Amino acid sequence: MGILLIMIGFCVLATGFYLTFFQKNVSERTSINPVNQETAIKTDSREPSAAVSEQPEKEQVSTEVNLEPKESADKGRKFEEYIALKFDKKYFNIKEWRGDKYVQGVYATSNTYPDMEIVFSHKEMKENFAVECKWRKSFYKNGIEWAKEKQIEVYQKFQKEKNMPVFVILGIGGEPNSPENLFILPLSAIQGIFLSTDNLKPYQKLSIDKNLFFDAKDKILK
Repeated sequence: MGILLIMIGFCVLATGFYLTFFQKNVSERTSINPVNQETAIKTDSREPSAAVSEQPEKEQVSTEVNLEPKESADKGRKFEEYIALKFDKKYFNIKEWRGDKYVQGVYATSNTYPDMEIVFSHKEMKENFAVECKWRKSFYKNGIEWAKEKQIEVYQKFQKEKNMPVFVILGIGGEPNSPENLFILPLSAIQGIFLSTDNLKPYQKLSIDKNLFFDAKDKILK
């Protein structure tokens, strides 16, 4: 009988110990989960915020990168318009005026040709020639770099294949629509990408306010 009572007491003690230990574990797990959930919520709330703050920076960089080509193209266009108005409609007809349109590196081959193709007509005489317009804010090291080698090669090829003279009109200083200096060079007289002030001097148009004139006999634009 005594042994039976001892065994019953042992079972009761073991049961009490098990219940006490189990409840403690449950309580600990319950207290940890809300903290983890709160941490997860805070982490999730920070991630979208970071993504939003990064996006404007990317857009800003993209805008800055695209700004210079667009600004350069706008200035080039203004100088072309200035030159176009120098051709008297009575004698000159602009047959082609290229717009240099492109998208993601895709462009028409004709965009690499000189800016304008012009027809000069006087009485029974008719002559075709092309013009490439370049404007620079100022001279650099007593001259300017007016084009890249590949561009010059394209202009030379165009001149040969089309059998028409190409003239390079350079505006230096002032603004694109009101340059301080104007130079008109036959492409055949240009030897490289850099033109010094000495190279340019013989081709300077002194009467800059006057219209352009084409000498059909000698095929000279001045």
